[in-house]
Amino acid sequence: MRKYYPDLYNYAARFTPDDQLIKDCIQEVFISLWQRRQTVGVILSPKFYFLRAIKNKVLKSLDSAHRKMGQQ
Repeated sequence: MRKYYPDLYNYAARFTPDDQLIKDCIQEVFISLWQRRQTVGVILSPKFYFLRAIKNKVLKSLDSAHRKMGQQ
């Protein structure tokens, strides 16, 4: 996690300036991978795996927050 954290943070900051959202998403990506560690195959390019995962997580979180705001 320490190895990729700066890259993940900087990449996620392209999608949102929300510091807390970025940190939460990074943590959730690593927790999710840890919970699925028995079923996840070999990751050949961990950096790119994490970059894609953080992008998906941030965009999904932003979309979810946007939808909640629209319902109010």
